[in-house]
Amino acid sequence: MLVKQSAVKVAVPFITVIFLAIAFGLFPDSAWAASHPENENLSSEEVADRFALIDSSYEISLP
Repeated sequence: MLVKQSAVKVAVPFITVIFLAIAFGLFPDSAWAASHPENENLSSEEVADRFALIDSSYEISLP
């Protein structure tokens, strides 16, 4: 029984590491977030303006 418990203690972290390695290998950074070149290198004011533009394109109706 002691051997079984120690095998589980070793196997679980090993399987977790293998799973994460496969997940990050199959889904590179570009798959996690879209890249929009027009939004790169913006100043903080330009970012705020961009968010205001996006925010103004949604209609919110309160009950």
